[in-house]
Amino acid sequence: MRKEKDQLVALAKDHFALYVGWYNYFSTLNIAAIGWLATSSMNNRAVARIVIGLFIVATALAFRGCFTAVRHFRDLAGRESAIVSSLQEEGSNVIIPIGVYVSVLRLLTTMIGGFLAAWLLFFAFAPAPTRTQSGSAPPPAPTTQQNQAPRQD
Repeated sequence: MRKEKDQLVALAKDHFALYVGWYNYFSTLNIAAIGWLATSSMNNRAVARIVIGLFIVATALAFRGCFTAVRHFRDLAGRESAIVSSLQEEGSNVIIPIGVYVSVLRLLTTMIGGFLAAWLLFFAFAPAPTRTQSGSAPPPAPTTQQNQAPRQD
């Protein structure tokens, strides 16, 4: 039982480190994509809308995953607590810092919720792709040389 408890604690630590590592990677991708969209001229609006749509789906799944992670860590802490109570040894106590894990996960959930809100705003206010009657993109605007009439001297 003691070995099982130690394995459970190690599992919780590994899962928490893995989740925080995933969050760092995920947030870096979100920040880079938001920065790219905010600074780009969005010449290809259809591609921008597709990218925004993909990030909305991915961020919504990540948001849901945060709640699943909280439930997972609470389950691990409950299993550890059951093992500790069955051991009934002096000095055997619960080691998984569930309060810290849940607090950090709530913070990460809030941050992912912010990313989701940003993507939804991008989608709502991003200009829709413009189409001509033939379905292709509109022709480029004429340059200043084409607008000038020939000089008659």
